[in-house]
Amino acid sequence: MGSVGQESEAEVREKWLSAVQTDAKKLQHAPGELQNDREIVLAAVKQSGWYLHFASVECQRDYEIVLAAVTQDGLTLSNAPEMANHREVVLAAVKNNGRSIRHADLDLRRDREVVLEAVSNNVEALEYVHAELQDDDEVARVALALDPRAITWLSPRFKSDREVALSVVERNCKMLQYFSADLLEDVEVVVAAVTSDAEAIQWAAESLRANREVGLATVRSNGVQLFWLDPPLRDDKEIVLEAVGSYGQSLKFASDRLRADQEVIEAALLNNSRALLFADESYRENKEFVISAIRRDASVLHAAADSLRRDVEVSFEAVRSSGSSKWVLDVLLNHPKLKESWVRANPFAGKGAVGILFSLSSMEQIDEELHYKVMACLSGQELRGSLSVKATVLDLGQDIQKAWRELRAQEQDGSESKEESSQDFLIHLMMSSDGGDPVSPLDCDRLLVDFLDQQL
Repeated sequence: MGSVGQESEAEVREKWLSAVQTDAKKLQHAPGELQNDREIVLAAVKQSGWYLHFASVECQRDYEIVLAAVTQDGLTLSNAPEMANHREVVLAAVKNNGRSIRHADLDLRRDREVVLEAVSNNVEALEYVHAELQDDDEVARVALALDPRAITWLSPRFKSDREVALSVVERNCKMLQYFSADLLEDVEVVVAAVTSDAEAIQWAAESLRANREVGLATVRSNGVQLFWLDPPLRDDKEIVLEAVGSYGQSLKFASDRLRADQEVIEAALLNNSRALLFADESYRENKEFVISAIRRDASVLHAAADSLRRDVEVSFEAVRSSGSSKWVLDVLLNHPKLKESWVRANPFAGKGAVGILFSLSSMEQIDEELHYKVMACLSGQELRGSLSVKATVLDLGQDIQKAWRELRAQEQDGSESKEESSQDFLIHLMMSSDGGDPVSPLDCDRLLVDFLDQQL
């Protein structure tokens, strides 16, 4: 008679049965005799077939247990080697996971029904089927319809078939590498592949890297693949323009001649400002060109020549373009005219920038005030105002900007236009009616009284 509180064998068994029904991994910790208990093992593998691994050899030979296990996890067929020749078990396994066919006996790996079931579940099963069925038309048709990667494991006969190649590479360009040498030299096949994904050019025959049709199709798909083309094609302006339009930094692979071509460089910068890094040095040192590019994308500054990165005017345009000093060199960060707040408050457009043109037509001092008149050169409209004798050209610009905005709002019945609803338009201001260069954004801190003696 057992001691008080000691569990009977039946109670222990029931606890383990309940445990594996909830959590199959408990089977691996069960006592050996319970890993040989048919009911407990069956309950576990119905939860997770993989835990057949922890069942006794006797249970791994049990048809019902193994069938339940592979139905839940086909790959656990590897844990029942003595059932690898059982057709119903293998069929159940491959229906769950086609790759489990690798654990089946050879005879079943040449069984058409089994192979079709396996391939229909996962084309990677083709790697493990008998060579006869890797050369089978029906198996190939089913597999290729499901996944073009099937060509990887099919026989050489299919890898030399042009129609198969055209169908496959249009769906997965990487499969080009598995076709015969003749097809890697076929322009139509390669164009189909690179049109799907330009990466395919790396697997094409080297002779086609000099083929213009192939080259154009490649860079139209992805400009970065300009890298693979032969030098004559990297000196072809049409091809390079297509490439940089798709991927600006492919400028680095263009010929020296085209890396110094302004049209090519501008096309590259429109796609990616970092392309300036690969332009001819003469453009990276060209202040006017760099400023123009920075106005489109401030990050161009980082690719400019070092001398321009240290130029305050160039850095000013970068801060204005981005609203941030993130691209400015550390040595210039404390420059007063590169402070973000100062740049935002500056109404003057730099040389070559879009802005409304005004001309100072008159200015006179009356007591402690300066009274001015300016004219909008395009429309002929006149603005008048007054400022302190201590005012700067910056103050005048801001006053003009404010007055122009108010005038435009009045003309539109009080509703500001979208373009001029905030300080998002700039001005050019000529300080003399006789002409001359407009005020530079960096020179607008001069006192207005300095201009009183000028002929207005």
